[in-house]
Formats: sequence, C-alpha cells, structure tokens
Amino acid sequence: MARRAKVRGPGDLAKLPARSREAFANAAEAVSEARRRGTTIAQEVERLQQRGVRVSRYSVRRFFGHDLERGPGGYSIPKPTDRSYHGDLEIISTEGKVARPVRGSKARRLVSDHANAVSDYLHARDPDGEGLLRFRGKRVGGVELETDPGRLQLRRDAGELDEYELYAGSVSV
Repeated sequence: MARRAKVRGPGDLAKLPARSREAFANAAEAVSEARRRGTTIAQEVERLQQRGVRVSRYSVRRFFGHDLERGPGGYSIPKPTDRSYHGDLEIISTEGKVARPVRGSKARRLVSDHANAVSDYLHARDPDGEGLLRFRGKRVGGVELETDPGRLQLRRDAGELDEYELYAGSVSV
C-alpha cells in the first residue's frame, strides 16, 4: 500500500522535496485527465509516460488515493468529484490575474470554464460576451470572477492577460 502524503494546500506542498513536488504535479495531471477523458488511472499514467512525463501509479495512489475508486475490471478510476488541492490556479478576477489555492474539482472546473469564456470573448469567438454571463457574481479562492467585457478589454490591452496559464507557475511547452 502506498504511504499517503497529505497535501492540503500550498504550505504542505512547499514542505515536500522538489522531486516529490514534481511527482505531485504529475499525479494531479493524471487524475484530472482520467476524470476528463473517462479513462482509468493506468491508461493515463501510460499516456503521460509516453509523452515523457515522470509519473507512476504509485505516486497517484500516494497523493490522491482518497480520490480514487475501483472501476470496471478492478482498475482505479477517479471519483466523479473531489475536494483535493492540485496546485494554485491563476484566476481572472475583478482584482486582476491572481494566483490562489483552489480545492476541489468543481472549483477547478469553474475557473477553467471561466478562462475559456474570457478567451472566447477576447478572441472574438463570443463578441457579445454572452458566455461570461453565467459567471456573474461567482467567487473562487476568495475572489470574484471578472465578467465585465470593458474591464477585460482594458486588462488585455495592458498586457495583463498575456501568457495566461491555468496552473500558476506551470511551464509552457
């Protein structure tokens, strides 16, 4: 059985050695991708390893075993939702682009969907900004999501939204 490592937030993550922080991030990606694609942990670990990512089923169980359940054929699959910390997220808020610790798959999905709606608006795929309306008044990580088209235009023109990455501190490839 994998020795569990409890990472409840950025403080716990900072206490881990660099190699374990890398293992944590890669294991979090495997869980997120398995949930998004509807695949098993074994399939996602194999797919990530083929891309050159250092991840193992052991590290997934070590950091996220509480978020897994047995699926068809006895393979580990992620539970439909979780309350785990996967890393700080960059949130496009009324305060600007801020990095905040976010717990839970539903909150991570909300931030991701909001970032996609902002991108659609700013790249003229949603010129009226109708996709932003469903986020009005929503808060994540202690900040309110930005839904005002005028302020989003100003932030883009100021270059504040350049090089946006969902996970704070992630490296573009």
